[in-house]
Amino acid sequence: MNELATVANGQVALQPRGGLAPRVAARKSDDYVATIEARRSRQAPMTREAKVTKMALILSDEMHGFRRLGVGMVGPIQLKLRYQGIVRNVLVEDPVTPGTPVEYDVWDDLGQAYILSGTEGEVRVTPFEGKRIPVRFFRIASRPAIRKEDLFYLRINAVEQAQDETKQAILKQEDARLLVILQAAVTDYATRPDHVVTPNHNITEASGYLTPGSLYSAVAMTDLHELPSARILINPFDFRDMYRWDINQTGWAFKDRIVAGETITSFGEFQIQRSIIVPQAKIFLTPEPNFLGVFPVLYSLDVEENHAVEAFWKGWVFDEMVAMCLSSKNVQIETKRGWLSSTEVQEGDETPGRNGWTRVEAVHQYANSEVIRLRIGEKEVSCTSAHRWLTSDGELLPAGAILASGAKILLDPKGVPEAVERLGDDREDTWCVTTADGTWTFRDTETGMSGITGNSILNPRGIATITKS
Repeated sequence: MNELATVANGQVALQPRGGLAPRVAARKSDDYVATIEARRSRQAPMTREAKVTKMALILSDEMHGFRRLGVGMVGPIQLKLRYQGIVRNVLVEDPVTPGTPVEYDVWDDLGQAYILSGTEGEVRVTPFEGKRIPVRFFRIASRPAIRKEDLFYLRINAVEQAQDETKQAILKQEDARLLVILQAAVTDYATRPDHVVTPNHNITEASGYLTPGSLYSAVAMTDLHELPSARILINPFDFRDMYRWDINQTGWAFKDRIVAGETITSFGEFQIQRSIIVPQAKIFLTPEPNFLGVFPVLYSLDVEENHAVEAFWKGWVFDEMVAMCLSSKNVQIETKRGWLSSTEVQEGDETPGRNGWTRVEAVHQYANSEVIRLRIGEKEVSCTSAHRWLTSDGELLPAGAILASGAKILLDPKGVPEAVERLGDDREDTWCVTTADGTWTFRDTETGMSGITGNSILNPRGIATITKS
């Protein structure tokens, strides 16, 4: 049985027999509100200094995750590492003064000395001549955009994230261009008739993974050119082959660094540059930047706002004007004297045309011309809009007319017609020849394109490659 008992505040509670704690009866909502208001009235509002002090105390509490939560709100969950470009570590970056001609001096003549017998009275002359190489700039650009509402839905800084990803994409384009030029320079140099020191600059690794022996064999080729290779450009997949090397090849110090979790940035005399842009199973060895080439920069990465207000988009245009010079002209003409550049071909040379060998009647140089960039099939080339190409109908039509009519181009008179796509416009130095039948055979050592066209362009000595089979 329970007994009634009256407490001091006038409320009635049940007091059970046996000495158990009393149970307080239900209270009205008005009583709770009155209690809360009374407590608030006794508390003075916090000053600004007190708020700052309390916030600092909260943020310093790492045990309960406040700092980790704050970091998580700054940026999104990252799906990949930030891309690091390699161009500026491989070539010498050269900011160009606007309004000045961009040409570089190249000294590629080697000295010769002779032993004279007692009956010889005069030593032979060794001619030296300076060369100036003009460069052509190209634009790398991107146009990111963000929906206006996403700036409010997301707690991250979407603008900063989009712009940073765009910058990384432009770095990847720079590196891709570099690797294309490196491969073209190696191929072009190996096929030169005066290249007699080493037949080619490529080593094939038959074991299926990279070995120290392949590195030493490759650098031995460039050593014979009195220019050692000092840097390795490698895909991260192939880089992991180094972790498989035997202790007898690397030594204990190298293995200890790997086990300790250190990042491997060098091996012996080589500095290692990793990039996902480097093709798998292909490793490039290059000399120091001042022996390889330059990276002229007309203007660095520039950002302009380009909002589409009527479509509720926030947007920007990123672009830069750069060039890469490795002392190797791109477009060559096939003649009976071999593949020749614009400065080597002469009037009177003969080149394969659509009807057989045809005579070169004139060579034309066009400085800073307006050109269009075309994709023919799967490869790219630049030409003026008036430059003529052989079409599938057997006609020689200007590039502008071909784009307007949708005609297809024949790079090989007996081959399959190729579709043509316009990629953009540019300005660059270009050249062409006039031949008796209106056609000539060209190849672009940078893009790999070659074939018949109509009328109307690195120091590879220190580069070597290793190919895994």
